[in-house]
Amino acid sequence: MDHDHDHGDGGDHGDHGDGGDCMMHMMYMTFHGGYKATILWDSWSTKTVTSFVFSCLGIFLISIAYESLKFMREQIYIKQIQKVNEERRKRQPEQGPENYGSMASLTTQEITVKDRIFNKAHIVQALLHVIQMAISYGLMLVAMTYNYWLFLSLVLGFGFGYLFFGWIRSTVVDKNEHCC
Repeated sequence: MDHDHDHGDGGDHGDHGDGGDCMMHMMYMTFHGGYKATILWDSWSTKTVTSFVFSCLGIFLISIAYESLKFMREQIYIKQIQKVNEERRKRQPEQGPENYGSMASLTTQEITVKDRIFNKAHIVQALLHVIQMAISYGLMLVAMTYNYWLFLSLVLGFGFGYLFFGWIRSTVVDKNEHCC
């Protein structure tokens, strides 16, 4: 089977660095500076300082949004636990204060698997998780450009996002964290 295709223009489309149709992108493996960068896809390419600064600002804001999304998911989770506990309290006969401690924690023995999976709050959590994962991996790929300005924008965005949303979180350990 012949894999050479005639494109009709007589040009060689191999990767020879001659600037033809197949453009070779330089892949840095160490931190570097500069304002010319391809961020995530070819159409997000910065050719001017202005476009690069706006890209850094965008990455900064996306990082803040990532932190806010983690907070939002936790709040939905807490409200769901409170709702289940409240429903349980209504169903259970009046008990003394000695049993309130066990009722405050969420046990799911009386809730079926189907109810847990197709619960509206769980479906919202799943959709938010998909968005969180997409943002997480996208931001990881931005970090892998090894451009220290983009990396700084990313880290500062995480820092400011935690500053704005982390102080009202109810847990110290983040079970929703996906990137290091």
